Amino acid sequence: RWAWGLVLGIVAAVVLITFAVRFTVKALEKRNGEVYSTLETKWLFPFYTIRHPIDGFEQFKTRKIQSLALSGVIVVIWILTEFLSVFCTGYIFSGNSAAYNPFSTVLSTIGLFSVFVASNWCLSTLTEGKGTFSEIVSVTAYSLLPYIFSKLIIVLLSNVLCSNEQVFMTIISVIGLLWSAVLLLGGLYAIHQYSFGKTLFSVLLTLIGMLIIVLVLV
Repeated sequence: RWAWGLVLGIVAAVVLITFAVRFTVKALEKRNGEVYSTLETKWLFPFYTIRHPIDGFEQFKTRKIQSLALSGVIVVIWILTEFLSVFCTGYIFSGNSAAYNPFSTVLSTIGLFSVFVASNWCLSTLTEGKGTFSEIVSVTAYSLLPYIFSKLIIVLLSNVLCSNEQVFMTIISVIGLLWSAVLLLGGLYAIHQYSFGKTLFSVLLTLIGMLIIVLVLV
């Protein structure tokens, strides 16, 4: 029964993913007489940047389509996803949550997000970056979506996979992290109008700046 349930679950997931991909492709198409597609609207724009990071984030400059409110919603979803990961991960893959401190999750989400944005915003003024504070916030938040999606998939799989199948969860985790990293680099490249090399250098400076901010706070 368990095996049949797993097979049916995989089939259902494939069907849902197929419909989601078809819907996304259709939504990305520009309609006759329209310049922008359905996804290129304010509230759906984060999903557009997942597939078109450079073009999407460049529209922050031309259309001012970024949203601080939507960025805040994504950060809240990130926090809830981390809590979900702690309490809903399958028993085989979950760590010891007896001594879990929710404050650590807050620090690793809101704290990390805030320090990164603050560091990048400060350093962009020194490196002649063109990105505004709201653009940096939106780029950072929108870039979290692949990581959030991968985290939710891992929580789901952790309740149906065996311990020797953990490699699939690891692959999904790596894909999510790399995808988010690519979006973040593409977004900073677009809003600051750097060269690719200068973008990498600015990220390095941002990480150093984050370390300095944390040391000062401590």
